[in-house]
Amino acid sequence: MSTHEPEFPTDQPVVFPRGALSLLARVDLTPTALRVLMMLIDHHDPETGVAKLSQNELVAAGAGAKQQVNTAIRALREANLVTEAGYGSYTLHPLLTDGATPSPVTEVPVISALDPQRFSEVRRHRYAKQGQAILLARRLNRQRLRAAVPHNA
Repeated sequence: MSTHEPEFPTDQPVVFPRGALSLLARVDLTPTALRVLMMLIDHHDPETGVAKLSQNELVAAGAGAKQQVNTAIRALREANLVTEAGYGSYTLHPLLTDGATPSPVTEVPVISALDPQRFSEVRRHRYAKQGQAILLARRLNRQRLRAAVPHNA
């Protein structure tokens, strides 16, 4: 496990438009993905929009376990918030870097954000499925406990 603490490329403040915050609020990300995104934003080069921070460094910095960080990076790529720019390097969406890009001619992907109504529907559906899974697990656990307890005849 790496103990390397990446240096900040600059101590200048991170700038992006307020609209970006509303847009990010509608991107369905896990807490780990949000944590990884914040770390990438914090470590990006303000001239290129590239964050040089490997998954191992993200794990060492406390973003989460290796599998969680890997899943978070995949979710950020699927949402078009980051693209891979080589090993341990990620290009952030220009909306998150005050327009900074690695080259003057860069395709700007559309961020996969849901409209507010659809976002609520997706969340309700996800939590309903989680609730059903929890109830099923409890029911199975009770059945196992009953089967394990000897019955007095």
